Amino acid sequence: MDLKLETKKQKSQGTEPKKKDRGSSRSWLHSRSFRFLFFLALAFVFWVLNRVQSKNVMTIEVPIEIGALPPSSFLDPDSQISSIVVSLNDYGYEHIGYQWNGITPLEIDFSSYDKEMSALYLSKETILMELKKKFSKSAQVVSLSIDAIKIPLYRRTSKRVSIALRDPLVASSGCVITSTRIIPDSITVYGGSKILNSLDKLYVSDDVYSVAYKSSGTVAVELDVPKACVLEDKKIMLKAEVSELTQMTYETKLEVVNVPSDYVLKPLPSTVRVTLTYPVEKHNFIKNELVQVYVDYKDIEQKKDRLPVELKFKPSFVDQITIEPQTVQYVLEKY
Repeated sequence: MDLKLETKKQKSQGTEPKKKDRGSSRSWLHSRSFRFLFFLALAFVFWVLNRVQSKNVMTIEVPIEIGALPPSSFLDPDSQISSIVVSLNDYGYEHIGYQWNGITPLEIDFSSYDKEMSALYLSKETILMELKKKFSKSAQVVSLSIDAIKIPLYRRTSKRVSIALRDPLVASSGCVITSTRIIPDSITVYGGSKILNSLDKLYVSDDVYSVAYKSSGTVAVELDVPKACVLEDKKIMLKAEVSELTQMTYETKLEVVNVPSDYVLKPLPSTVRVTLTYPVEKHNFIKNELVQVYVDYKDIEQKKDRLPVELKFKPSFVDQITIEPQTVQYVLEKY
């Protein structure tokens, strides 16, 4: 019995060193891999620092914008250039800044050039001078994708055209638009002669009809402009005067017209009730005789049993008139 136990002990003691050897082997492998990755990462960091602190050549695309081009001129769309590709030698950290912050467009201000020239031209020297303003002092332009910028310039014909509203503006309930004014009332249009010959008037866009106006005011508006036409650079303003409506009702005498000399026509009743709807500020102009109504003998000749009440005169500022009754009976007497 003792012999067997001793043997088992020896076996178990014999296996323990093997386990320790395998564990230490794995630890050594992990340690070696870690050192390798550490030095690899360290080498990469030194390589990046070296690249950042040394000069490198990279390509950068610089957009082009043409500004201050008058409406009387336009550029050939087939000859326009949207950007320039620049090969630039500069420090790595500067290149990072260009990529991170972006490059502002190369702006060509037309107002600084001769308005009568036939083309928009920038030499290579001018382009380089403008580009140097966008890069650091250490930057060197190695090459450009173009030698110069030359875009043909064309002229448009012009015509002075009036501006109008296509339809009356809409007022809110209980209000009326007493007047409208477009400022300015005309504008210069640039385009082809064929289009301009048939163009006599420009209309305010339909956006102004999307709201009901309840107070006076001035708003900026757009115009419906035909394709291939350009307007001079002016703001178009629409001024609308809006007033609240009020009502007044009174009785007025019916006139009689076109009666033969040997007849007498008596309307029954001889007076009618008139209700006027008008702007509040016009109240002082309202009088009983302001609106004239009548009946016509000729309606009798058409064998009508009742005579319609007709409106003879209405002031322009009166928005609406209601007459009651709208027809009357009559008595016709002959001498």
